[in-house]
Amino acid sequence: MVIDVSAALAGRLLAEALQVARARCYACSMDATVASRELRNSTRELLARVQAGEEITITVHGRPAAVLAPLRARPRWVAREEFVTRFASRAADARLREDLDALAPDTTDELPW
Repeated sequence: MVIDVSAALAGRLLAEALQVARARCYACSMDATVASRELRNSTRELLARVQAGEEITITVHGRPAAVLAPLRARPRWVAREEFVTRFASRAADARLREDLDALAPDTTDELPW
């Protein structure tokens, strides 16, 4: 019997299978802390765990140094109204132009280049 599944569904099924397998594994149920050497030697496997939703702490000489975590989806496009709402309070100082003119009153507008 052949079943045709999309790549997204196949990825989801793999992630669920990894979670079930990890739930049965005592070593995997412990804190996800990995030494930097294991990161170097098992990068592919660790990234598969992260893609399945796990967060892994990387240690150097036994001390936490970094966290590998799944990326959160970010919108690639933001509506103008939302952009204005987000960044209106972060506008540059209204007197910035005056301050810059006072610091460097000459311009290069008259130069031939």
